[in-house]
Amino acid sequence: MSELVAVLIEDRRRVFLRERKNGYQQLYVWVKGKRVALGRYLFDRYVRRLELGEVVHHRDGNSLNCSTLNLYGCDEGLHRQIHYAWQFLERSADDATLCGSG
Repeated sequence: MSELVAVLIEDRRRVFLRERKNGYQQLYVWVKGKRVALGRYLFDRYVRRLELGEVVHHRDGNSLNCSTLNLYGCDEGLHRQIHYAWQFLERSADDATLCGSG
């Protein structure tokens, strides 16, 4: 049984998927009447408490992969830098392919 399913059975929480207009998908649970991102909930509960201003980053870039091994807690600035670097590398890889060097 997967880690996620085991946690949800233990907590008896319903998970729901939310898709934004830009296509970004994220899983959520209800905690004390508030919607909380599932990755944040699992990280906070099973890895460590998040500090003020920290966010949860999905290491593989898949927001639906909420395995605690895939979650990384960091401040918002570092999180933006990680995503900026990914976008830069993806664009560089696309340019190399277009130029015939990929």
